[in-house]
Amino acid sequence: MSAPKTRGHAIAAYCRECIHDTQALGTWREQVAACPCTDCLMWRFRPVQDARSAPDWIKARDPDELPEGFPGMDQGEAVRTMRAHVAAKASRRAVQAGQSEHITTPLSTPKDGTS
Repeated sequence: MSAPKTRGHAIAAYCRECIHDTQALGTWREQVAACPCTDCLMWRFRPVQDARSAPDWIKARDPDELPEGFPGMDQGEAVRTMRAHVAAKASRRAVQAGQSEHITTPLSTPKDGTS
């Protein structure tokens, strides 16, 4: 592996080396973004998911903004919590755009009884 070319790449490499577990839930990017180790010097600088999908409390990089109990969670639970927030955010965007995933009105059957 070659040396990182930028400070951001160096931080990402450090965080990935520290927390990534190929046997655990989530990609290395999810695991790093959901890192519950708020006392780490790199925590505020760790790479996070893109702004559109990341929960606001991840983007804030502020331990006071994290959900209750997040700093004490194990890695898998932290990734699950983050994924739930990402899914809820995507669902809200879809509803706002009128793209609900579920049919909200019942299907009607033809009056002649055929389908």
